[in-house]
Amino acid sequence: MRKKLSRAGIGLFIVVASSTLVLAARPELMPWGGGLMERGPVMTKVATGDVVVQIAPHTLLLSAEQSGSVIVHAEIAYCDVVAASVTLEGIPARSTKADLRGELVAYFDEVAVKAIATAPRTTLTLTGATVGGGDFSGCDTVQVRP
Repeated sequence: MRKKLSRAGIGLFIVVASSTLVLAARPELMPWGGGLMERGPVMTKVATGDVVVQIAPHTLLLSAEQSGSVIVHAEIAYCDVVAASVTLEGIPARSTKADLRGELVAYFDEVAVKAIATAPRTTLTLTGATVGGGDFSGCDTVQVRP
């Protein structure tokens, strides 16, 4: 399948074949210099490093059950993550999925996370491995109420 998208004179081609997405663009108009940029299970290589993380709920109420899960949104493509490696302060994820942007969403047991949280605030670090052999991490600070 091949589609051509043209907006304001920018020629952008999207080609999907064998589960690989290939973007081709006019070099003079693209910030990465144009040419081909491939993304797919075989071509993806994510650099080791920090990712932006948001934890919900942002306030943990130690004396009340909130939703049963602490949910972590991370700005890393879900297809680049080894789901079984994802932990929050050493607590393994109960489940993981991709959000509507294709980024990682991980669910953790609320009771386990609250057991390591201390008032008035706690910084929690999400860690994991990428399919390319690297590691990633990111942290967020949540408020903690008795």
